Amino acid sequence: MIEYNELLYVSEDFFVREELLKHYHDNLLAKHFDVDKINKLLDCKYYWKSIIKDVKEYINTCNICQRVKMKLCLLYDELRLLFQLTNFWKEITMNFITNLSLSKWKEVMYDLILVIVNHYMKIMYYLSMKKTWTVVKLAELFFKEVTLRYEILNDIIINKNTLFINAFWSEIYFQAKMKFHAKMK
Repeated sequence: MIEYNELLYVSEDFFVREELLKHYHDNLLAKHFDVDKINKLLDCKYYWKSIIKDVKEYINTCNICQRVKMKLCLLYDELRLLFQLTNFWKEITMNFITNLSLSKWKEVMYDLILVIVNHYMKIMYYLSMKKTWTVVKLAELFFKEVTLRYEILNDIIINKNTLFINAFWSEIYFQAKMKFHAKMK
């Protein structure tokens, strides 16, 4: 065993080199790495003068590597224009900031904040509320603070389960119907 710069020197014997290349390239764990990866793996332990040339030749003659060429990048889909919003307060995103310590604002105690973001103007509303409030109470607050100031929305994006969303929308429409009937009388 001969060492060269703390690396194991591999003799000129073709079969020894080929066995090393098989071990580092064809091994099930190696998964047919490319030239750079195999060179790095071999350079850590072994040395011979034509190591880079031999690795390139071995990979170029590898039947599997020649048949199955891996794509290095993803193919891109055709670009599509983003949907252009045309109306103020038609689409919003709602989310909750939870687990807040109990606080007081405008004589109301709260431990939760509802964040409402208008997609068109990038305006945010922060509504303080309590964790114990029901969907009905939340819908009343939302109706008073948002719907009455602007108009009924087309779309609300919210990170909650469908039962919550259905109950919320039902209550919003109930509130809107009540206000509409009150105006008609």
